[in-house]
Amino acid sequence: MRWSIKRIFDNLSKTLLLLSIVLGALSIITFTLNSSVEKTDLLLHQKALISEAYNLGREDIQLSNIQLRGIINNLKFDIVQMREAFAFDILGNYVYGHETQYINDLEQLSIKQLLYLEAADAYYDQSLENLEERLDDYDFAQVEYEAKLFELEERHLIYESQKFQFLQVIIYVAFLISLLATLWFTRRLAFIYKDLKTLYSVDLESKGRMYHTEEAEMITKRMSRKPTATENPAFIDPVTEINNYKGLLHGFANRKGNNGVSLSVCVFSLDHFKDIEKKYKKDLANQILKKIGFTFSLYEQHTDVLGRIDYDQFVLILNRQTKDAALHDCEQIRKTIEETKFKAPKGEVIRITVSGGFVVKAPNKPLDQTIAHAKEILHAAITQGGNKIAQLRDRAEKGLR
Repeated sequence: MRWSIKRIFDNLSKTLLLLSIVLGALSIITFTLNSSVEKTDLLLHQKALISEAYNLGREDIQLSNIQLRGIINNLKFDIVQMREAFAFDILGNYVYGHETQYINDLEQLSIKQLLYLEAADAYYDQSLENLEERLDDYDFAQVEYEAKLFELEERHLIYESQKFQFLQVIIYVAFLISLLATLWFTRRLAFIYKDLKTLYSVDLESKGRMYHTEEAEMITKRMSRKPTATENPAFIDPVTEINNYKGLLHGFANRKGNNGVSLSVCVFSLDHFKDIEKKYKKDLANQILKKIGFTFSLYEQHTDVLGRIDYDQFVLILNRQTKDAALHDCEQIRKTIEETKFKAPKGEVIRITVSGGFVVKAPNKPLDQTIAHAKEILHAAITQGGNKIAQLRDRAEKGLR
């Protein structure tokens, strides 16, 4: 399996974006923890103020009243700050839905505080009338107020436990993503480095080069691509700039070298290409034909001959050591074209597939007869759904049905 460098870096971008989102969530949670600490401090501060008010005593009643006024103002301000602190509690507001409960708790706390402040104000009045009864009311109001504060503390601890669990999950997810991404991308970036190193040092004429990425393989094919055999315009297809039918026959008759022992012919046809031409402009269809012709040429070796023989048909004459090697290259061409994305002017992606009729050329059989035979086998590939390379046995199986 070969990797696509483009897809690797696309996945890297998506992974970095995902990690940024997770780290952003961690930052938000960290920010909300400040409001949690502030709420805890405000609850403790109110309890300390209550204790301070109770210990004022009545020895110097005027001084106690002055100090009580300051304590009352601080207690009222603490309630206001608790409301404001919850506004920044993003987890409590939007994740766990604590807003209604918290507002109700603050309303009840405000009522308890108001009753307490009235009782404290009454107790520290200069009058001695009903002092014992006022002290009892003050004690009762203080117990009620402290009980509500304690209730809020308990609920606050439960909320903070939920937030801590949520924070744990986010941290574990971030660690898992970063660990998997590190392992996955380290391996694939190593593949890219190896391919670049091979491209830098390899002898283009050497055989058996193995690449891990599609782009490296295509670069090598372009670098070792067979040059145009003739500049005679009568032999060149004007659209694809490869051989036409005459150029194919001429190139085959004048080919040099015979490195292989198996001479094969494959006729390729673009599946449903006439439908594409009807849907889009002819200029776009010609651009697609030119790109497909170039793709074919990437697989053309020095002893091969390539040509366009009809509007949507191409012929590749392959000289390989074995039939399987030639068939493998034909399959690679089919897969490459299938995976290639062609863009329409409005950004629409066009997918093209090809069918092929593959035959081994008999030594004494003329090329035109071999091509005609390959076309018959091509017809079998098309009738079987297309997007495949058919051989003689496929045609035989079709005849048995």
